[in-house]
This record gives sequence, structure tokens and C-alpha cells, in this order.
Amino acid sequence: MEIEDRTAKVELSEDRMINQETKENHGEDCQLEESRKLSKLLTQLESLEKAMRSDCSTKCSCRARSHGAKETNIEGITKELRSVKKQNRITHCLLAVMIVVTAAWQMSEVSLLLAAKDKLCHPLRAVGYAFKNAIKRRMKKLELEGASLTPIGVPPVTGMDLPSLAPNYGEQ
Repeated sequence: MEIEDRTAKVELSEDRMINQETKENHGEDCQLEESRKLSKLLTQLESLEKAMRSDCSTKCSCRARSHGAKETNIEGITKELRSVKKQNRITHCLLAVMIVVTAAWQMSEVSLLLAAKDKLCHPLRAVGYAFKNAIKRRMKKLELEGASLTPIGVPPVTGMDLPSLAPNYGEQ
């Protein structure tokens, strides 16, 4: 094949050179000669195409198979296409999840950076808020401790005789 292509290229380059010479020497004869050369090149091209088709048909196993083999081949191709579609769907879902997670993470990073920027731009206000929040936390902690230490109501013991319940050591 390559040898034929090279010969066609050499012939084409020779034809061009001859063509240029004939253009210089002949006006009308040049057109006739060009048409002859073009027809010659076209026939060579057609023969090359036929040779390539015959080579492809002998090398290609798909043309040598029977009709039943083509159907099984088509079924195999459809199964593979379905599996590729499934893989693509899974990949797209994973990519969508990754995009959402990345966007959420970036938003949290941006909010942290904006909060840090605000504290750096207004340092006295940030220190004031820190003291204020510390005092609030202490107050809440004291309220929780105070609420847990509230006295439990003890019922009155008025109707019972306490000395009778105690062991009597002096009476013996």
C-alpha cells in the first residue's frame, strides 16, 4: 500500500513538473494533456481504493462472519453500551456529590475568612464581644449550677413519735 502511495505521489510530482513545462510551451495542448493526466490519476486512485477494500475485507473479521454471529456481536455491543451508560450515570452522580460537598466546604471557608476579616478590621469590638460572651457563659453556668442545687422539699414529720423509733438503751 505504501509503495503504491509513494509511486502515486512521485507520478503526481512528475506530472506537475511536466505540466508546468507544457504550460510554458503550449496553451491549448496543455489543457488536453492535463485532462489526460487527471484521468490517469483518477484511474490509479480507483484501483488503490479497490485494493484497499479487498485488503480490508480479508483482514476484517466482521465481514467474514455469518449473519447469526453479527446478531450476537450486536447483542454483546448493546450489553457493553448498557454497562458504559451505567458507569457514566454513577460517575455523574459522584461528580455531582463532589461538587455539592466542595461548594459547601468553600462556603464555610469563606464564612470563616469573612469572620476573621471582621475581627481583624474591628479589634476592639471583637475583644468586647469576647468579654461579653465570656460573662454570658459564666452566668449560664451559675444558673445551671444554682438550678441543680435547689433544695428538695422534705415533708413535715409532725405526726410521728420519734423517740419510739430510736432504740432505747437507757431502760435496761
